[in-house]
Amino acid sequence: MAYKVPNSRLGCPGGNRFLPPDLTAPGRASTTGEATALIGGRIRSGRREAEALLIEDGRVSVVGSREEVLRARPTGAVTRDLVGRTAIPGLIDPHVHVLGLVLGRVGADLSGAATLADLLERLRPGLSTPGDGPLLGRGWDQERFPGGRYPTAADLDPLTRDRPVILYRHCHHAAVVNSAGLTALGIDRRSPDPPGGRIGRTADGTPNGLLFDNALAPLWALAVPAVAREDGTLGRILTEATGLGLTAIGAMSCGPEDLDALDRQGRSGTTMPRVRAYLRWEHLPRLGQYRGWGDGDRRRLAGVKVVADGSFGARTAWLSEPYADAPGETGLSLADDDALDEVLETTRRAALTPAVHAIGDRALTSVLRALGRVPQPRRPRVEHAALTPPSLVEELKRIDPIVVVQPRFAESDTWLAARLGPERARWTYAFRTLRDRGITLAGSSDAPIEPLDPWTGMRAAVGAPVREERLAEDEAMELYTVPAAEALGLDGGGVLLPGAPADLVILSTSDVPAAIRLGSEAVDETWIGGRPVYARPAGPSALSR
Repeated sequence: MAYKVPNSRLGCPGGNRFLPPDLTAPGRASTTGEATALIGGRIRSGRREAEALLIEDGRVSVVGSREEVLRARPTGAVTRDLVGRTAIPGLIDPHVHVLGLVLGRVGADLSGAATLADLLERLRPGLSTPGDGPLLGRGWDQERFPGGRYPTAADLDPLTRDRPVILYRHCHHAAVVNSAGLTALGIDRRSPDPPGGRIGRTADGTPNGLLFDNALAPLWALAVPAVAREDGTLGRILTEATGLGLTAIGAMSCGPEDLDALDRQGRSGTTMPRVRAYLRWEHLPRLGQYRGWGDGDRRRLAGVKVVADGSFGARTAWLSEPYADAPGETGLSLADDDALDEVLETTRRAALTPAVHAIGDRALTSVLRALGRVPQPRRPRVEHAALTPPSLVEELKRIDPIVVVQPRFAESDTWLAARLGPERARWTYAFRTLRDRGITLAGSSDAPIEPLDPWTGMRAAVGAPVREERLAEDEAMELYTVPAAEALGLDGGGVLLPGAPADLVILSTSDVPAAIRLGSEAVDETWIGGRPVYARPAGPSALSR
């Protein structure tokens, strides 16, 4: 029995308005002349498997047997033979930082630096670049350095004393600058710690170049001119995303520079996924000028991002009990109750989706209480929810946000047991526990914090360090389809059912576990809106009429 356009939430407004009632009439002409039948492989629709799929006018119209699809195809339809391959719904990453990805390409790559000497050596090539703009880098992790010592301005000053150096930690919740950077920021001994932030200092109170969370805010004004003008780099990243099988992304923490850069890419014809943007919360006073951003289909403003705490790596995630390896510290609260309520009231009135970052258990408690005080017309998002002890799970289930998780964090945070203590670390990245309790989980990368490649996230979810929290392969892939589409407000996204957008990926294998093992190498083609936007250069391409 073929699936046809349903009157359901997976169909489009107006029920069957995209298809005439004589769906199976032979010789019927497509509305615009654009129709494609996919046969000869497997179709993983999101609800069941089928033999074939018919796409008309950018949407799925029929899912069923080969005979049903061939009978329903209109005059002039193109027939594609999948030759034993598999079509799956397009993959979706609902949490990406687009200009952060550009920074990762144009700045020095400090990920994996094992010593301060290694970090400094990676910076030297950048000293020869022309201009007096800042020297940028990202990806360092003090946990890799002997003794876990943070880099400081004193370490960076021998490189250059007249040009700012700005180096973001792996998590982007801490950074280090040289003395020229401190001067450019106007930070000296008299500078107070900002609310929700901290300035690192020597024993006598002199700033040492380290900045944490809200103290980072002025850095972006120095870095963004060098990053935002890299349109070529952003274009390549967005094109590469489609080669990973990504058909939609959520652009998080956007300011004017992010939105302008994405607009330029959209107007230039760059091959790119659909984009749903989330405005950085400090830009809420100018919300009115951004409400109409985008083109309404490929690019649209979807919500507002607010940050309630920091990260485990920088010891700024807000915890109920002190850090095991820093008994005097419980992290930072970056948004008090009044600030959270104000943002949530704004999203409620504007019918936008709030996306609230909460990593520590105390931050998550605060966020859930705020969501209880200010109910939302659109299902809210909680980003990360990394520490979820059993005492919090019931409240999380009651409020019922979409929890946007980053499976790769479970692999990267190798030091968690020492940071939190083994008993508390047991309840970090509790994918299986949360899923089994009925909490909706969507998978993401938080790129550039972790690679944009969703297949690495699937592998991390399948092989999570805590065996009890591992997901099966189908469950891991699902993280990047239906719940991720719901997180972005993509109506009917994440499935290949009648009425849904024809966003799909054609895999070289018919086996999901094999595809996850192969990763992006399994992606033969990516389609958005019924049209191919990526094809592996050497991949098969059987085409017949």
